[in-house]
Amino acid sequence: MKKISKYPDVSVIVVNHDGKHLLEECFSSLSKLDYPRKKLQMIMVDNCSADGSSRFIKKKFPQAIVLENRVNNYCRANNLGIERSGGDYVAVLNNDTRVDRYWLKGLTNIAAKDDRIGAVGSKILFSDEKIQSAGHEEFPYYYYGDKGLLEEDMGQYDDIQEVSSISNCSALYKRKALDDIGLFDEDFNMYMEDVDCAFRLKKNNWKIFYAPASKVYHKLHGSALSPKDRVFYIERNRLLFIAKYFPENLKANFSGHGEISRLDPDLFNKLLLSVYNKLAKHHGNDKASRIFFNLNDEVNKTYNYGRHVLQVEKDNNLKTELAQLRKLDEEARARDNNIKALRDTLAEKDSLLKELSIKLPISEDTIRKLHEEVRARDNHIK
Repeated sequence: MKKISKYPDVSVIVVNHDGKHLLEECFSSLSKLDYPRKKLQMIMVDNCSADGSSRFIKKKFPQAIVLENRVNNYCRANNLGIERSGGDYVAVLNNDTRVDRYWLKGLTNIAAKDDRIGAVGSKILFSDEKIQSAGHEEFPYYYYGDKGLLEEDMGQYDDIQEVSSISNCSALYKRKALDDIGLFDEDFNMYMEDVDCAFRLKKNNWKIFYAPASKVYHKLHGSALSPKDRVFYIERNRLLFIAKYFPENLKANFSGHGEISRLDPDLFNKLLLSVYNKLAKHHGNDKASRIFFNLNDEVNKTYNYGRHVLQVEKDNNLKTELAQLRKLDEEARARDNNIKALRDTLAEKDSLLKELSIKLPISEDTIRKLHEEVRARDNHIK
């Protein structure tokens, strides 16, 4: 085995889109790493930000390299960073993270143990220190999820182990491995690009490891995608992955868990076009046409099911809105009754005040007469 430096050169790539409010914490934590400064290269690749992110980094962290990506594509941005980087290793890191002081050592120490380790993933924690990811695990229909998601960190994932895939929220790649398999597939844009990369690494006999000593804290809101767009990317990229490697399995796995049926018609059509283009790109137009023809029935079923689900949801939403309106009406009536009761009470008080205003002069007159009688008795006694 070739001897590897205790502190190999590492390039850390942070992709950013309108995340200026996140960058200071991220880059400050990188600047405090227990790692030689001359061995560390920091690169921010900006995806069409309009919030002054690039200017902020250039001023606040002048040691960092800032690159501009002309399209908002996460994979393309990482590839630009990798192409510009000079390290023996490349680390990709989300902009909404804060790394532990020993984050990078935890990754490089594992990567140095074996020449065939091509990638190493961190223990990713939420801000409340619950686990987000201890590597990926595979689910039915070619979905992938984070191992240990939302579990309390009780040391149950503190073993160094080989895994099938790791999250690009925080991952270290050996440059030789990337030179061997190629960079991130830009067709994915975001989501499952890490799974795709891991698949190619394993296919070329590279190992992927999980390093629990490398800790990173993730806020999980940097991308700012709407729930609808997030569902689109997850479902589209799952199908792109199948189309790329297992095209014969598309029909059996098309509907997945059913979330695809909730897509708006325009996004659904956009998804279909992306899948066809991916098939044609990797398998040719003829095969893509044959697969799509066989897929037609499943597409129609999914689309019809989506219409059914949406109609049921609309009906349920209407019922919910009517129930809320009834509740508001009841609350309004109750308020009206309370107001009426208050008005009655005020009327009673006004009546009492009027009686008192009448009685008060009589009482004063009586008191005056008593005083006169007392003075008369005093004079008589005198």
